Amino acid sequence: MGGLLEPFKDINKGFQLLRPRGWNQFDAAPGEYDIKWEDLVEKSEMVMVGTKEVQTAKSVSALGSVEELGAKLAQKKKAELVSAEKREEDGILFYKFVFKQGDAKLGAREVFQLCVNKGRLWSVTATTSEKRWAKREKFYDNVMMSFIPKL
Repeated sequence: MGGLLEPFKDINKGFQLLRPRGWNQFDAAPGEYDIKWEDLVEKSEMVMVGTKEVQTAKSVSALGSVEELGAKLAQKKKAELVSAEKREEDGILFYKFVFKQGDAKLGAREVFQLCVNKGRLWSVTATTSEKRWAKREKFYDNVMMSFIPKL
């Protein structure tokens, strides 16, 4: 699995996922995240969940196709889009992107997932250094796949 994960549920916000065990937890920085976990040793490694209200969108597809949105986000982040994929679970469409910045020595990877549910745009972000990506890729995939924006 690439590390230890444990179930986490936020009943007030209405989501659940597998969170990294033993990482520092930070609650709500308005406009930035709703909850964040950060590795105690590798500070570049973190998992973050955020939400924003949406007025009319019922699906993340309202933002465009997964490929179009991935290209726009990569340009905005000044990063290379490594992958863009979509999946549907429980009637919710998820877009997942992997971005790469920098080189093999000083670079970074970001996994970024979006979905719309309950009138909110949900984002889950996970980051690590490029040199640790091989150790964290499956770990972060498990976090992303476990995210459900309803209880």
